[in-house]
Amino acid sequence: MNNLHALGYQVSSESGRAIIQAQLRANIKLAPLAFAEQMLEKDLHNYKTSPQNSVVVFDRGIPDTLGYLMSVGEQIPKHIKRVAREHLYNQTVFVAPFWPEIYEMDAERKQTLEEARETYEIMREVYVQLGYSTLLLPKVAVNERVDFVRNYIKNF
Repeated sequence: MNNLHALGYQVSSESGRAIIQAQLRANIKLAPLAFAEQMLEKDLHNYKTSPQNSVVVFDRGIPDTLGYLMSVGEQIPKHIKRVAREHLYNQTVFVAPFWPEIYEMDAERKQTLEEARETYEIMREVYVQLGYSTLLLPKVAVNERVDFVRNYIKNF
């Protein structure tokens, strides 16, 4: 995302990570549903305020709220499902594959390797269930992944 932004593309950063960073600064931990509601609010804001006449690359999107709730075993409220169905992105979404060789835990990413694999599978399935086509990013160097994305979106 940083590389795409440096090349002049409009990007929208990951809401979940921003929320986790705020929680760490405030020394709090939101319950899963409260966390999901904040994700939804931020992602919906990003969706609604993004330019309509240009390409915007979203790190994460509204469907990720559904995937998050599924991954933590929570029921998905009807309004979250509705928002995901009503606010659609491009038909094709890029999906970063599960890639154990480069996975790193940090202060915000605390999933084990197995949890990360399960989350990847859930997220991809959520997008498919919502009618999106998923396009896997190749497991190559960052600059090659950037070229892959640029070559795909240059036709928009």
